[in-house]
Amino acid sequence: MQKVFFIILLLSSCYVDLHAKGSEWRKFEYYNKSPSPRAYNFDENVSYLELRHYEVDGTYKKLAKKGYRVLWKVYRKPLSSFDPALVKRFISSLPNLSSETDLVKYSEAHNLNGTDLHYFIGNIFYIDTNGRIWRMNTQKDLLSFVLPIDNTADLSMVMWLKNEGSVISYRKRTKGYDMKVEVNDEMNADEKKCGIYTYRMFIDKNGKIGKKELLKFNYTGCATP
Repeated sequence: MQKVFFIILLLSSCYVDLHAKGSEWRKFEYYNKSPSPRAYNFDENVSYLELRHYEVDGTYKKLAKKGYRVLWKVYRKPLSSFDPALVKRFISSLPNLSSETDLVKYSEAHNLNGTDLHYFIGNIFYIDTNGRIWRMNTQKDLLSFVLPIDNTADLSMVMWLKNEGSVISYRKRTKGYDMKVEVNDEMNADEKKCGIYTYRMFIDKNGKIGKKELLKFNYTGCATP
């Protein structure tokens, strides 16, 4: 699934003091290799879970192409270990494309001039320990499995969902995480503002992101058609 996606805040020294001591900055690595559900403190009832990505029409309510791409998955046992009939039903389960669906929802132009737009949206499907299939279609649904943020696996998922840029480093604080995040803006209307922005920000354990403050800007120029 992976479109990886984030932003940040420079905390004043007195604000930082409220959020813990002495933690060193560390390089951040996204969890994308099918970690155990235990890494996210998922309910013991979850046996296999995957986030599917679908291409839809401009209304986001109708599939534009058959099939889907699995962006992310976690499991206590691989899909191949389940009963074949259950696997067949799981694979063929259709997404919820109601107006409330907001998982990995975005459009992208396949031409640099902004034309040839394609639209995408996500759904979560999982199999529980009783062999029942469940479907989720909102960020709130998925975050209910992940929050509070207790480790970098949780942090990885929450920041990926928020699509604010790319976390490059972090340090753990008492009430959450302090982060440095890069945002690559190569389509700005002002050509002088096209480049890579580095921000700093704080995210608390409930996934709330504070204000961002710019640390650095590197001009790269805008993408051209």
